[in-house]
This record gives sequence, structure tokens and C-alpha cells, in this order.
Amino acid sequence: MGNLELMTKKYFHTLDALRFFSFLLVFLQHVPAFGISWYSNINHWGANGVNFFFILSGFLISFLLVQEKLQNNSINLKSFFLRRMLRIWPIYYLLLIIFFILPVGIINKMGLYNQFGYKHEWIYSFTFLENYKAISMNKLTSITPLSMNWSLCVEEHFYLLFPLLIKFVPVKRIPIFLAGIFSISFLVKIAAYFFHHTDFISTELISCLDLFSMGALLGYLVAIKNQRISSIILAVPSFYKWAFIIGIIPLTFIAQNFIIKNTMLYFLYPTIQGVFFTLLLAIFIPQGSKLKISSENILSYFGKISYGLYLFHITIVNIIYLIFLMLGFHVDNFATLFILIILSLTLTIAVSHLSFVFIEKPIFRMKEKYFPK
Repeated sequence: MGNLELMTKKYFHTLDALRFFSFLLVFLQHVPAFGISWYSNINHWGANGVNFFFILSGFLISFLLVQEKLQNNSINLKSFFLRRMLRIWPIYYLLLIIFFILPVGIINKMGLYNQFGYKHEWIYSFTFLENYKAISMNKLTSITPLSMNWSLCVEEHFYLLFPLLIKFVPVKRIPIFLAGIFSISFLVKIAAYFFHHTDFISTELISCLDLFSMGALLGYLVAIKNQRISSIILAVPSFYKWAFIIGIIPLTFIAQNFIIKNTMLYFLYPTIQGVFFTLLLAIFIPQGSKLKISSENILSYFGKISYGLYLFHITIVNIIYLIFLMLGFHVDNFATLFILIILSLTLTIAVSHLSFVFIEKPIFRMKEKYFPK
């Protein structure tokens, strides 16, 4: 515990870059390329990015909460919730209000209306309950940019529940608590195999708690035994770390294309994946690790603005795709697909940068001033 004051979020040098890579998986999933058969395999990768986001959230939130509890013997829930609100709500609600004001006809002309989705009811978006509406309807909302809000809903539910529980669980019993919520989530996924009735079974908190809890366990261990954990990781030769990192690629991206839908493995595969993602995260924990991406690296900056990237990208991708069609360009070959990806990603980064500079950053400063960690 002697070096806890040195363990701030900035210490985790590579995590922002990893967050950006996770966003890229989600981004590629949402690039429409219906005329390219091989690209359909990539459309499954977005879920991997979301799974990593959940593990990363579990890690960071657990680390911060456990660290605070060790230092102060308590957790300031008011400060925690206000910090989360100031981080997530401003541009989230800005996006909601924009699409709330826009007439459906204009949304449709922008290529952002899905006629096969359910009629959007704003109460679910404004109260972070969109995921439960999707589960009940077994499809996504008709307004395309809001169709991915289910993951933000899950994150919000985790932020609401987890600190409340950690506050009252003794520090020494936190691993038992995490094992408990992992087991509950695991059993829910097994039950989903036998009683499966919706394609959105993994879009609510309980079935995602296995991912959050794995990341949270790593965060707990780093908070209480940083030097011990770091020394163990640093003792592993770089060759084996690189072999593990490279080996995750076929496990994550190739193997899952052969998993038959609605089989037991189909429901448990995210959990298996989560174990490897957590180990991947652990590799980059030690401050003295040779495997790192500096905070000064452009990829790390993209990771810092990844929340904006996540919120804005699907709108930008769909608008540019519609412009392509209007100009007579069909995304049915690699060259056109590549141009669509580059243009969409570049514009998404530009918009997210502006959002970060003019909206998020000023709020960060206010957050640090009035609600410090």
C-alpha cells in the first residue's frame, strides 16, 4: 500500500491505445459492405470490441474504488456518480437531443432510419433502458445512431450497481464477491442456452457481469498488490508475451467464425474470450514494461477521444455511405471499401476531436476541480 499514491489512471500507459483498437472493431462492424462476401466475417468482430470495453471498465472502476477504499476506508459515492455523469452524459444527451429534434423524414433522408427496427420511444434512451426495450422487441431501434446504445446502458447499470456493492463489501472479501457475480453471469449464459428466445440475451448487465468481474479482479489485485503483480508479469520473457498477443488474433477473430449459433459454445465463447482479454490487459500493467504504447502516441490520443468516436461514428459512416450511393459508387470492391473506411474514420476522428476539445475537456477540468479522485 506504500505506493498507492503513485498509482493513478495515467500510469496505465497502453490502455488508451487498446481502447482505440477496441473501437476500431466496432467501427469496422458498422461499415456497410453488403457486396463484399468476405467482409461479412468482420461484422462479427464488433462484439469483441464491446467485450474488451466491458473488461477495461471493470478493471479501471475496480482499481479506483478499491484504491479509494484502502486510502479512506470508504467510498464517496456522490463524487463517483457525479464524475461518471459528467463524463458520459453531456455528449450522450447532446446526441439524443439532436435526433429528438430532427424530424423522422430528415433522419430517413440522411440514411439513418431503419425501417425494420422498432418505433423509437425516447423514454428508453433518456433513462438508459434502451437495451431492455431491444430485448423485449428482439430487434434494434429504428433510429440507426441510437441502435448501439444498449452497450452504454449496460455500462451505466454497472456504474450504478458496482460501487454500491463494493462500498459495503470488506476489501478482503471482494474476490469472493467477484467470483459470486461471475458465477451468476455464467449460470445465466448456460440458462440462455436452454431457454434462448432472443438474439439480445447478452445486452443486459447480468449476462455481461462475467466480463466486468474478470477486469474488476485484475483491478483489485493491482490496487492491493501492485508490486507483486508487476514483478510476476515482468518476469515473463517478452517472447512469450508476444506469442500470446499474436495467438489471441486467431482465437478472437478466426475461431469465432466457425462457432455455430445457439450452441453452448456460442453462449460461453465471450466468457472464454474474456479470460484471454484480461490476460492481455495484464501484460501492459507494469510501469516498467517494454511492451507499451506511450501516452504521447497518436493512438493513445485516439483512445482518449474514443467515447466520442463510439457515439458519432455510426452516424458519419451512414451519411458517407449514402453520399457514395448518390454519387453512383457501390461498396462492392476493396478499393471503394477502403476509401469509405478512410473517409469515415477520418471524419469521425475530426468530429470527436472537436467534441473533446470544446465539450469534454472543459467538463473534465470542472470535474477535476470540484470532484477530484
